[in-house]
Amino acid sequence: MPALPGYYTATEASHALGYKDTSYISAMCRNGEIPAYKVGTIWLIPAIWVEEKQKETPKGQGNRGIARK
Repeated sequence: MPALPGYYTATEASHALGYKDTSYISAMCRNGEIPAYKVGTIWLIPAIWVEEKQKETPKGQGNRGIARK
């Protein structure tokens, strides 16, 4: 549950999405990849965006589990 109704901070969003720290989320906010607002030193991310990302299935990285012919 976010502290501010309708918005998550970068820390809250990173915990909700399963990231270890906030650096990735903050970098995405700075680059404009996340529709976020900066208030002072805190990024505010809309709760709708975080909830949509929680519904997505994670994409598997790499091909270690693929059997070779």
